[in-house]
Order: sequence, then C-alpha cells, then structure tokens
Amino acid sequence: MLVLACAIPAVLAAILLIAYNFQREKAHALEQAHELAQSAVNAVDRDFASTQSALYALGTSDLLEKGDLAGFQQRASRVLQNLKAHDIVLTAPSGQQLVNTRVPFGSPLPVVGQPVRVKGLFDADRPVVTDLFYGKALKTHLFGIAVPVSDGTRVTHALAAGVMPETVAAMLRQQNLPRDWIAAVFDSSGTIVARSHQMDEFVGKKASPGLRERLQAETHGTLDTVTLEGVKVYTAFVRSPSSGWAVALGIPRRSLTNQLWLAVVVAIAVVGVLLATGFATAWHIGSRISGSIFELAKPAFALGYGAKVTVPPLYFHEANVLGETLSTASALLHDASAAVARHDARLTAIMDSAMDAIITVDDDQRVILYNRAAAAVFGWPPEEAVGRPLSQFIPARFRDAHVRHVEAFGQRNRARRGMGESGELLGLNRDGQEFPIEASISKINEDGKNFYTVVLRDITERVKARQALERSNADLRQFAYVASHDLKSPLRSIGGIAQILEHSYHGALDAKGIGLLRRLSAAAARLEQLTDDLLQLADLEGEVPAFAPVDCRDAVQEALQLMEQPIRDAGATVTVGDLPVVMGVHGELTHLFLNLIANAVKYHGQQAPEVRITAERAGAEWVISVADNGIGIDPKHHERIFEVFNRLHKVGDYGGTGIGLAICRTIAARQGGRIWVESQEGKGSTFKVALRGAAVPA
Repeated sequence: MLVLACAIPAVLAAILLIAYNFQREKAHALEQAHELAQSAVNAVDRDFASTQSALYALGTSDLLEKGDLAGFQQRASRVLQNLKAHDIVLTAPSGQQLVNTRVPFGSPLPVVGQPVRVKGLFDADRPVVTDLFYGKALKTHLFGIAVPVSDGTRVTHALAAGVMPETVAAMLRQQNLPRDWIAAVFDSSGTIVARSHQMDEFVGKKASPGLRERLQAETHGTLDTVTLEGVKVYTAFVRSPSSGWAVALGIPRRSLTNQLWLAVVVAIAVVGVLLATGFATAWHIGSRISGSIFELAKPAFALGYGAKVTVPPLYFHEANVLGETLSTASALLHDASAAVARHDARLTAIMDSAMDAIITVDDDQRVILYNRAAAAVFGWPPEEAVGRPLSQFIPARFRDAHVRHVEAFGQRNRARRGMGESGELLGLNRDGQEFPIEASISKINEDGKNFYTVVLRDITERVKARQALERSNADLRQFAYVASHDLKSPLRSIGGIAQILEHSYHGALDAKGIGLLRRLSAAAARLEQLTDDLLQLADLEGEVPAFAPVDCRDAVQEALQLMEQPIRDAGATVTVGDLPVVMGVHGELTHLFLNLIANAVKYHGQQAPEVRITAERAGAEWVISVADNGIGIDPKHHERIFEVFNRLHKVGDYGGTGIGLAICRTIAARQGGRIWVESQEGKGSTFKVALRGAAVPA
C-alpha cells in the first residue's frame, strides 16, 4: 500500500503526458498531410494545364481549316505520344466524332452523347475537365480534358483527350507518401478517380458521405472519418478552385496509436523510477517484518520432508496466517500419496478408453506403457507386451531400419511427427500376420533420457477401399476407351453417307435440304473429332511410361512440322528461343506443344498471329512459355479453360472440342509438372509449363 501511494502521482503525470504528446503528434501529422495534399492538387492542376495547352496548340493546326482530317489525325497521333492520355478525339457540335486516334482514319465513327460539362464547352468557349465516367467501348473508367476550337467567331469543334485513372495514380505515387497513409483523388462530384490502396476495387465509387459533404462545401480542411474499406483515419483534404478536383490524405489512427505506445513506454520508465523510491521507503518498514518470516523457515523446511509441523504465535497477523497455512499443508501432505494413486488410475482409464493403439517406450525402445487398443491390434496382452522391444511389433525385414529411425528422431529438435507423415507402414501381430498401419510419434526428455509415445492405427479397411477404387477407376478408363473407339466407325459412316447424298442428289434437293446435309456432315465430323480427343484423353489415363531426357526444342520442332499448313494459312510467325532438356516422355511433350501452338494460331485477333516460345530456369524446374498476341482470356476463366468440354466461344467462332487444354494439363501432371495461363482479355495469352530439368546436357 505504501508503494502504491507513492506511484499514484506518477501514474497521473504519465497520463497527462501521454495525452499531450498524442494531441501534438496528431496536429503535426495533419499539418504535414495538408501540405502533401496541396502539393498533389497542384500536380493534378499542372497535368490538366499541360494537356490543355497541348490541345490548344493542336487546335490551331491549319489542317483543320483545309479540312484535311486525315492529316490532322496523323498530327494528333504524334501529339498523343507526348501526352499522359489514352486518345484524342475531335468532335463536331452535333456530337459526331470526326477524328479518333484509336480508330483508323476512314472507319465509321459514332455520334456520342457527350458528358454535360463538355456540352457546355461550345457555349462557354472555355476548356473543361469532365468528371469520371465509364467508357462502354473501352470497358473501363476514364475522364476527359477538352478545349474549344474556334475559327475566331464561334466554336467549331471540341478537341478532347481521354485520360485513364492510372495516369492520376502514377502522380500519387510520385508524392512519396508514407506507406500506410491512404491517398485518393476525387473529381468535382466526389467520385474516386485514383487511390494509393486497392485502386481497382474503389475507382468509380463515391467518397464516404462525411468527406463528400466537406469536399463540396470547403476548399480545404480536416476531419475524422472511416475509409470505404473500414479503416479509421484522420483526414486532410484540399480542393482545386480551378478544376473542382480534390485530394484527400487519410492517416490511419493506428499509426498515431503506435506513437502513443512509445509515450506509454516513456511514462512507465518514469513510474519505475518513482516506484524505486517507494520501495526504498517500504524496505525500512519491511525489515521489521523479516524477523517473523525467518521464524517460519524451519517449519517450512520440515514440511518439505513430510514431517508434521506446528508453528508458534508470531509477531504480526499475516505471519500467523501463514503459520496456520503451513500446519494445514502438513496435514494435507499425508493425503498426497492417495491422490497420486487416484491420478494413476485415472490415467490408465483414459489410456484404455482410447480407440487407437498407444505404446510408450523408453530410451532403449522397450515398452513401458501399453493400452487395451494396442492389445486388440497386436494380440499381445499388456502383461506380456511390457518390457518387450518395440521392434517385435514390426516385420523382421524392417526392424534394423526402424531402430535407426527412432534413434535419429531422438537426436532431432522436433518433438513430434503427425499421424501418417511417414506414409503407410506395416505392423506384425502375435500370430505373425502383417497388416497396414499409420503412426504418429512424440517424445519427452526427462533427466537426459528420451521417452517415446507411438500412436498406431490399423488402416486395413482403408487400404482395401482404396484398392477397390483404383480397380474401379481402371475399369472406368477401359470402358471410356472402348466406348470412344466403337463410336468412330458409325460416325464415319454417317459422314460418308451425308457427303454421298449431297453430291449424288444435289439437284434433287432444295437449299434447305442441302443445308441440313451439310450440318449433318459437320456434326458427324465434330463428333468424330470429339471421339478422337476422348481416345487421346483415355490413353493418357494409363500407366506413365519411363521418363527419359527430352530435348524440348526437338519436341517443339516436331509440333511445328505438324502445324506447318495451319501456320502458313494464318500468316503466323513462330519464334523459338533456347529450350532446355527435361525429364519426361517425348511423344506426350510433343502433343502438349502441338495443342498450345495450335491454340495460339487459332485464337488470334485482327493482326497476324505472333507466337514466342521461350524458357527460364526456376530452381530445379524449367518454365517453358508459349506466348501469343491473340484475343486473350479473362482472368476469371483461367482455371475453367483446363476442364474437359469447357469452351469460352461458340463452335462457329472457333473450332475445337474443348478437350485440348484438358489433355495439356493431364500431360503436364504425368510429367511431374504443372501448367497455368497468364492473360488478360484483348492482350494475348502466355501458357506456362513447369517441368523437371534433366541431369544430362542437351
């Protein structure tokens, strides 16, 4: 109580000091955030002004007066290279686009409904910056910077640059903000244009209600708010008077709380000094108590040997209470042996109620504990099992290795190994029969000696079920193979008969009949191709041939020879870099590359296909990439395309059965590797295959 009385003033002083420091650090951080927000707003305005100046300069081109829109588009494209913009668009007052740098000149251009602020440009004859909007053609958010083009008397055109939010995000990154601060740029309506954290998730969303009201009403200020992802922040914001855009910087409250804890540590140190003073004062008083404590030492020592003790009256109340406690403890000590016996009986009951066999052995690997489940599994009763070596429960051919394995486990720092981590093992019962088991092992060390507890589980029924499942799968694969093989002959007959009817009775059939015959032929051909692919997939479900070193360049060249005509027909260009030697099956790898190259040539856009095949080392593996400039794949379909019969396009758009990539995945898995795709829609695809490198040179 004396020490506590001395510490109370120090604690109160520490609380006041912490509160003062916290408020001071908060004010300093908000002042810094306001300065950084002002700097960011200035940078945004500079970018707007720079773009507007370039557009004004472009609008003075004599090519507009001459009506040479093709030449004007070429000049606009050159100007675009120096702008932080996506495109430049020239628009008539009617809304008709005349020039769009993203569309080849002469292509039809739409009449667009311009944003409200751009419509006012023709009346006010002044530049505008639109709010963020969603471009349906580009399928992304963007905003426009537009200037009027005048002939001296009236506004004849609007010249606008479309800017992507990523441009504003790059400006934010250049501000060198603290990593945990959350920065955002808002347009004049309070919509998020760019953000330092989770930009893809929040671009296009409105600011939180409290912040949006302040942005509309004030040019700068601070407030406590919560971000859209739920982070509590202290926020400073600045709004540009010219564009109406704003920048807000949020300081997570937890970052200031960390500084608060630093103040707490300092306060604790101060309190510690004051407590030391209090302890010195208490020492004087405590010396008068120590005499009674020494009087308790002898009976306490005797109690340790189990003797009954009686403590005489002492000098103060607390010591008398302790003396009485020692006397009571002496009486309870005599009941300790009975309690230990009850504990041992309880432990034995728990062990015997366990469903798994539990065996504990000493450092010599001899059994010292053996429960009823172990007796049921191995057939040895506990009285015969205790004292025997653990190796007696293991088939003779494994005993030496098992002894060494347990010794090695005892020398490691690891104290336990989970059930089944060593795979399936074999046990030996009293009748000499072997049976499958899985086991866990743990160890404890007492006085330098290890004791091991092994929990064993009989998995005979599980093994039988797995073997039955494997037989069932083998039968299912054989059925799929036979069924697919038997379908080919009638399919060829159907296709042949359809072709004969088309040629022999062409004059007797009307256009609808001929069309139906052709559809029948196409369906039969597609079903036959599907059957062939199913046969290939069924063949891959069999036993994996022995691996050998395979030169991937040879496998790719064979695939290119098979693809020679399709590559020539598509006008494709295939570039093959240095490829490694891997461990695998040559024919299967050739088939894998054939499918990947065929897809790269097939799924191309308006440009001629360009395919690049390269490789790079990744530890013990080689990652081989097949990249193209095709139509690309939406990331949400990256896993789905490797499933059987999963197609992303109609059969009429692109041929195929939807099995090729499933075959690729099966082949990669059979070679001990894996396959995946990296792609975005409209930006090409890169299929990557990881394979184990060979130990021999190419």
